[in-house]
Amino acid sequence: MEKFKLTLKKLKAWYFTKILRKTYYRVGSCNMCGRCCEKIYVKHGKRVIDDEDFFNKLKTMHNFYDGLTCIGKDETGLIFRCNHLDQETRK
Repeated sequence: MEKFKLTLKKLKAWYFTKILRKTYYRVGSCNMCGRCCEKIYVKHGKRVIDDEDFFNKLKTMHNFYDGLTCIGKDETGLIFRCNHLDQETRK
């Protein structure tokens, strides 16, 4: 069963990137808790975004990044929060 899930995950990634030509996609299901919308690392290409100047340049080129706010940085890279998260309802 685990092998099937891994294959399904790879198939989904292939479908989104090759057929739909999306450069990003979300994985997992929503539990309506808001945890996945806070403390997010974002990859662009093959690397995690770790420079605010680079992130600001990306915001001018891709509207996807307008929905993110940089809230910090650690050894992995910049940490983001989704602007669409309602802090009260956590949705």
